[in-house]
Amino acid sequence: MARRILAFLFFASALSAAQICLADSTAYVTGKSSILVLPDAATVEFSIEIRESDMSKVIAKSNDLTAEITKELRKAGVDQPLIQSGPADIYTELNWESQRLEHVYGLRLDCAVDDLSKVDDILVVLAATSSESEDSKISSYTVNYFVKDPSVYLPQLQEMALARAKTKAEQTAAAHGLKAGEILDSDHTEPYSGYLSVWDPYSSWDFSAKDMGGKSSLPRVALAYEISATFKLID
Repeated sequence: MARRILAFLFFASALSAAQICLADSTAYVTGKSSILVLPDAATVEFSIEIRESDMSKVIAKSNDLTAEITKELRKAGVDQPLIQSGPADIYTELNWESQRLEHVYGLRLDCAVDDLSKVDDILVVLAATSSESEDSKISSYTVNYFVKDPSVYLPQLQEMALARAKTKAEQTAAAHGLKAGEILDSDHTEPYSGYLSVWDPYSSWDFSAKDMGGKSSLPRVALAYEISATFKLID
């Protein structure tokens, strides 16, 4: 009995995602697809925080720390430059121990690589340069893996999403004693429209996504695609 109820709820959910217009015999449905793929690039973020009562010393110290990290990266064979990620975070707060106002300067720096084997080298440099004193701190922020050109996977995602949209159309049509026919053109130049998105698989994991990474130990990047299509309903 429980299985029958679950099956009915799943079917009802699928139908709720479709819009039927019996007047012109059409069904408007959406289809989604997602896959997990191996990354082909990564960025390692360094975080620098400087505390100084003299604002004129902040920028100079930031430049010195950046130069120190860059020097160690070059020694490790990493030639990619450090790029500032977003605006610097600058504010003033009271140091409770000294009872003096301090200027706090926070900066994030990215080191981007195409050769993923370099990520370990960068992390070694990060561990070697990480430090914390009364007036400065170098620490890790995060490692981001990504796909440089997600559109390479678009045809596969498109095909999967369209197949799921068609299944929804067929289920919806059957509920009204009809069949789903061809895809009709709408206001778009294509018979359906869609978008491609990339998200962090660790914060928004899709357990139904097909893993394309094989046995690789690398983390995965999740790609998602969604289409909207209008199908003709036939007797």
